[in-house]
Amino acid sequence: MTASRLKLIVVVICSAGLIAGRAQPAASIPGTDASGANGARIEFDSTNLDFGSAAMGQVIVHNFIFTNTGSRVLEIQDVRPTCGCTIAGKWSRQVDPGKTGVVPIRFTPYKAEDVSKTVIVECNDSARTNVVLQIRGTIYELVEIKPAYVMFNVSAAGHTNQTRVVHIVNHMDQPLALSNPEGADRSFQTSLKTIKPGNEYELQVTLVPPSKSGTITVPITLKTSSTNLPAITITGVAAVQAPITASPSEITLAPGPLRSGVQSRVTIQNNCSKPLSLSGTTVNIPGVVAKLREIQPGRQFVLTADFPTGFLLQNGAGVQVRIQTDNPEVPILTVPISQNQRLATKLNATENDSNERDK
Repeated sequence: MTASRLKLIVVVICSAGLIAGRAQPAASIPGTDASGANGARIEFDSTNLDFGSAAMGQVIVHNFIFTNTGSRVLEIQDVRPTCGCTIAGKWSRQVDPGKTGVVPIRFTPYKAEDVSKTVIVECNDSARTNVVLQIRGTIYELVEIKPAYVMFNVSAAGHTNQTRVVHIVNHMDQPLALSNPEGADRSFQTSLKTIKPGNEYELQVTLVPPSKSGTITVPITLKTSSTNLPAITITGVAAVQAPITASPSEITLAPGPLRSGVQSRVTIQNNCSKPLSLSGTTVNIPGVVAKLREIQPGRQFVLTADFPTGFLLQNGAGVQVRIQTDNPEVPILTVPISQNQRLATKLNATENDSNERDK
């Protein structure tokens, strides 16, 4: 056999081996990672917990079970709930191949709502380094109170009795008895009505006139027969408007002396049912001209006050616009006038220093 023929046979054999090697890739081995090395594998029985419904404050405990389906020890490096109401118990930190482990979770709901919470499990599974566990369900109150606040928006003049109704429903297994309501203010009158004994009630809250201008906030308490919820508190709030309001309530000028004339506008609103008449506008400082214009007959007015160039209020001067009205509760409506003199003094001092430096 010649040397050239022998060389050809060797080349053919090597090429056939290379082709055969490409045509038959090595089979993957269970429990290995992408590089072919043996690895840990985490597999949960379920990553979702739907607990249905639970009462507010009821503790929900659940064990998420998992198995190491790999060929190396599985390490659970961290378990991180994403909210403060969910905590993780003592979880299995190392699990041998073929063995099972547990991630215990404790969830305590603090308000009535549909919940969707997540817990992140970190491990040494190269294919799933972060596994997300889901917790879902609906939280209801032991005792449902709707609304928890009763709101009244009224005028101080001539408002009639207004009543709001609060529905109270017991969701506990045992019957619930309620005491008569206790309020801290005579502005609210309350009465309790039983709809279904032990289960359903209606609380009627009535705002009683007369009411002073401002905001009235009163807690209304009902004692209960439940040790889990010994008392129920409902808040009564009344926003009582003055018979006549001015917006803004005060005219505030820029620091003086004013470098140019200024006109200020104030809207005056009648909050009573009876039409209002205004007259006799006066200002207790010379040089200021105040005028009234009726926008909505008997309901809304605009006060304009013109301040001349160089206007300056002296410290402590009680300057105001006085308007006569035909409302016996507010015969004189006053709108104070103020000017920031401290800022004016500071600005003038700064300007003087700057002028001295320029000289």
